[in-house]
Amino acid sequence: MTTVFQALTVTRELIADPARWTKGYFARDTAGSEVYPTESNAVCWCADGALAKSADVTIDAESGEWSWDTAGVYEAASKLLRSVTKELTGQTSYSRVNDGNVEIEDKSPHEAILFVLDTALERFEKES
Repeated sequence: MTTVFQALTVTRELIADPARWTKGYFARDTAGSEVYPTESNAVCWCADGALAKSADVTIDAESGEWSWDTAGVYEAASKLLRSVTKELTGQTSYSRVNDGNVEIEDKSPHEAILFVLDTALERFEKES
């Protein structure tokens, strides 16, 4: 079973390379088309899409509905990211940081979302 720390770590690893990061949608394929983050043809993710993939969220291909993991990993990791984002920006949406709608210092959106993830990982380690 994936832990919150593992999910956050894998999320960061998935989007660390700017070529594997996107904004405006959860994930994209090689053509840049929008796909669900858990699909095998996804090659880049936003922070929330990468978190869904790393936390083993399942997405129904027909309805598009997300089935949250029974262990609560996605929810706990997302809650931590929202808390860190609130402290850093005054807003809770890490997706808005990812998409460049909320800025952090002089960082690009990619640098900013990695900073949010790094801060969340540091906090998780201190509190565990």
